[in-house]
Amino acid sequence: MFRSISYLLVLTLLYSCGANTYIKDKHKATFSEFQIQPISFGEFEIQPMEREAMENPPKGYQLFGETYKLIENNRNNFVHKVGLTFGIEYKLLCEVDDSIPLNVKWLYPPGMKDIYGNNINEDNLFYNRATNTEVVECYIIESENEMIPGDWTVQVLFDTTILYQKTFRLF
Repeated sequence: MFRSISYLLVLTLLYSCGANTYIKDKHKATFSEFQIQPISFGEFEIQPMEREAMENPPKGYQLFGETYKLIENNRNNFVHKVGLTFGIEYKLLCEVDDSIPLNVKWLYPPGMKDIYGNNINEDNLFYNRATNTEVVECYIIESENEMIPGDWTVQVLFDTTILYQKTFRLF
């Protein structure tokens, strides 16, 4: 059974707060301090969509959008339906404009399957994220077989440190 899970990653504006972490800037060979500031979470609308093939995500591709609109802020409980787009918005603050390697991890409720029908618990997507820029990480329910009730968690990690985590409940 083909499953369709989407990750939507959008870079756009600016903001600040969160846990301090130190990174080594490969270009400057010095350490820079950065912070992650949660901005919002809830239901989003993303336009336009572009599909990019990937080897390991559950459906073999992810979707990207250039513009986004927060439809409902501070909401983490949803009735699952095709087209539901939910996620987080945050900003990485740094004294200099830089790029930080992050892992965006989605933790799925029991019953999720990949495109080959194998059970999956999580998915890890690795990106270099620009500092001093707003970022949106979303999940899009694209088909009936994704309508798995339970807790869906998104984590933003630097190395093995969880910088931001949000759990959404679908029923």
